[in-house]
Amino acid sequence: MIWLIGSVALAEAEAPDAEAPTIESPEPAQNDSWIWESGSEAIEGEVTFLYRYICVDGDRGRFREDNWITDGSTGALDWLSLGSTGPDENGYEWQLEARALYDYDYRLSFLISKQDSHYFTFESSILRRYYDGSNEFWTAPLKSLADRDDNDLFVDRINYNLEFGLTPPDRPNLVFGWHRLIKDGKSVSLHGSEGEDAGGVTRRSIPDILNQKGVTDTVYGELSHTIADRYNVRARQEWERYRDKQYGPLMREFDAAGVLTDNDRFHEDLGWTNWRTQVMFDTFVDDQTYVTASYMYDQLESAFGWLLSCVGTPDFGHALGY
Repeated sequence: MIWLIGSVALAEAEAPDAEAPTIESPEPAQNDSWIWESGSEAIEGEVTFLYRYICVDGDRGRFREDNWITDGSTGALDWLSLGSTGPDENGYEWQLEARALYDYDYRLSFLISKQDSHYFTFESSILRRYYDGSNEFWTAPLKSLADRDDNDLFVDRINYNLEFGLTPPDRPNLVFGWHRLIKDGKSVSLHGSEGEDAGGVTRRSIPDILNQKGVTDTVYGELSHTIADRYNVRARQEWERYRDKQYGPLMREFDAAGVLTDNDRFHEDLGWTNWRTQVMFDTFVDDQTYVTASYMYDQLESAFGWLLSCVGTPDFGHALGY
């Protein structure tokens, strides 16, 4: 396999016009950071743009899966960072960071806080995991199924996180949050699905393509406190709920001409509900001795549903692996 990679990164550092607030950047052509001042407030930032083209002479699907990036053209916003240089008149500071690379990497985070009082943060990301469509060896007449097109074989992992914290000095700190993880797309399992030809020979040469749509929600709360400037105590409670729907091929049968005569598929409804309690303690007894202890209670309740659908003449014993 041969691939060629070219990239261009641009740093943004523009000088203001005559009526805009002043921007301090002594060498804008060589510096990708800047400060924007307006009255008593000041914002510092950094921005970088990226363009990249990857030409793959070979198995493009294998390249995407091994490197977790897309081939061809990609790019856009490689990095953006904006934030206040200090507290405003009300004591608030904020920070914004972002990234947006076409087709596989998007991230955003925002934090606003007031020292010794409270904070709020929001984070999100979309990361794409690619899969190769020809992981398994093939033998005729199953070549067309084993060496399938893989441009649409990817799973998007979408994360959202909201968190609010109370941070008063010399008193217990409280944190409340919610996290959601979504997995949506098509993946290739580690094994191929079964294909049986007219001679009764079973060939595990067809990539097992799984269609999935999973959602995990986690709600959590945490209490932490330092006693006598020495003993750190933290308690955390989480409730997690996971649901996923998957379907894909289970077994296929072909006639002597390689025509599909039986197509068995499975449908799964997966999920669980989880309660998790954690209590942690740590302290330094002296400059050379550190002590820690923790406790965790985890209660998992799973749910599972399975359905077999057949096109043609079903062979339930074979399909179910009996």
